[in-house]
Amino acid sequence: MPEPVLVDRENGYVIARINRPDRLNALNPDVLLGLDRLLDEVAADSTVRVLIVTGEGRAFSAGGDIEYLKNQTFQESLRWRRLGIDVLRRLERESVVTIAAINGYALGGGLELALACDIRIAAEGAAMGLPELRIGAMPGLGGTQRLPRLIGMAMAKELIFTGRRIPARDAMAFGILNRVVSADQLVSTCVALAEEILQTSPSSLRQAKRAMANGTEMTLAEGLEMEFETISVNYFSKERGEGLSSFLEKRPANYSAR
Repeated sequence: MPEPVLVDRENGYVIARINRPDRLNALNPDVLLGLDRLLDEVAADSTVRVLIVTGEGRAFSAGGDIEYLKNQTFQESLRWRRLGIDVLRRLERESVVTIAAINGYALGGGLELALACDIRIAAEGAAMGLPELRIGAMPGLGGTQRLPRLIGMAMAKELIFTGRRIPARDAMAFGILNRVVSADQLVSTCVALAEEILQTSPSSLRQAKRAMANGTEMTLAEGLEMEFETISVNYFSKERGEGLSSFLEKRPANYSAR
């Protein structure tokens, strides 16, 4: 059986490709477990700081695998949902920076996967949406929670309540995407962004992601206090010293691995 997730390891970053092109990369337990195993590997590898997620063929992911889902028992459905929620939560919380390279359809669970990533870049011609209400279901992998936090409640309600599929340019205007590029430049754009991120301090990057992820679940006052404490811990780090020295000496910083 083909690997559900193909992995290319480069210097400092990893490209993961969902590998079910004949099913438009529909999500099933094999794909989710493949992503979970990859996150285990990435978390254990101090040299990897960026993870790019994309899809094989003409889709990022068209959502949950309907053929699989329609034959599930209630308990099996609960286990599937819990697995998906947990894996996407890991994408959101792991210290590695995650970039969704949306190469085609990102629908339902596919869009929810992208929403769990830190940064979303789409190809011209990509389309996305949360169409679950049209088939008697509802978003179940975080769509009702992450989309309103990202673009505001009013627009999120419109997109979820209608199940509308929108083109990449509209998604960027709504605030779902960071940018839209031509299809032939999608991966190279994400790689260039990864390489730019790799120029930053590894420990500061990790701490900044953690602070932003935790801060969304706090009041502003609590978040500011957490940020203050994080900066205090970082103040005497070797990386901070190297960063300041490199700036004053007008040379690139030489950071060690995280």
